[in-house]
Amino acid sequence: MKILFQGDSITDSNRDYSDIHDLGDGYAHYAAGFISEKYPECTFEFVNQGINGNKTEDLLNRVQSDLVDIQPDIVHCHSSKAGVVGRLAAKKCNVPLILYTPNAYAFQSPECSIMKKWLYIWAERYLSRNACSMTINVSKGEMNKALEYKVDKPEKFMLIYNGIPQIDIPDRTVLRSRLALRQDIQYVGFTGRCAKQKDPMTFLKIAKQVISLRDDVEFLYIGDGDLEDSMKEWIEQHQLSEIVGALDIYLSTALYEGLPYSMIEAMRAGVPIIATNCIGNNELVFERINGLLFPVRDIESGSKCIISQIENKLISRENAVSTYASVFSVEKMMDSLQRVYRK
Repeated sequence: MKILFQGDSITDSNRDYSDIHDLGDGYAHYAAGFISEKYPECTFEFVNQGINGNKTEDLLNRVQSDLVDIQPDIVHCHSSKAGVVGRLAAKKCNVPLILYTPNAYAFQSPECSIMKKWLYIWAERYLSRNACSMTINVSKGEMNKALEYKVDKPEKFMLIYNGIPQIDIPDRTVLRSRLALRQDIQYVGFTGRCAKQKDPMTFLKIAKQVISLRDDVEFLYIGDGDLEDSMKEWIEQHQLSEIVGALDIYLSTALYEGLPYSMIEAMRAGVPIIATNCIGNNELVFERINGLLFPVRDIESGSKCIISQIENKLISRENAVSTYASVFSVEKMMDSLQRVYRK
């Protein structure tokens, strides 16, 4: 059985582009390892064609090499762009099982115009009804949006939370020593794209407000993307200090999400989460257990949550880790997914 993964950062994840069988270290790697171990009597071939940051035009240009030449038995598309091109191409090639994980529908964006939003909805309706065996949603909120806009019948959707494997994580004190970081500073950070969906400017404005009130806090934003230059310019204009460090708090200011792996990674490392109360985030954060939620784009509330966590330690690192282990482990995710692949 030949399984093809298509998508962007989720399937790409540091793979070698010159080798279609190199699975990287993300979702495709987890899936292949788990399925092969679960069914040793079966022969699987896994192909990964995810390329981070590709445009729709790039995907269209690669249809022949990515899909037609490979002739897979299963295609699993991740993200909206790969979902459009991959599902149409898979249908044309008569692929028996076509799966789709949107990781946040494009029409969820509050930045969408009414016309663009309905264009996306109609596209999702057509593709789901004509070129898709099953849509795997990573959050209830995401699935409910699809049902609200009548993308397809309820039985065409399945909820499976994202998960990641357990790894050995160095003690925070040891890690800071390695990086020559201070032990007496509170580090607040985020890892992800500098894109509108993540609302990085709100992150910076919260950083500015918190830093104006406390001199023992530093902020770290690790990522790139189409807003990177404007973020650097804003930092220079407002003379924010160099952002470095290992994290005491993970801060997400996203406008909407699927179910972000970066926040699950933070939980696994025992980092309390402070995040916007949006689709995706609000299914990862259990209020006052592993984190705190605040309204989207509410700089004042976000700043207060950070200061409250620093001063009162409302969320323990142990609670963050236990939430990851009980809900978002890779074993839980793959146990559900392998049943879909085996249909």
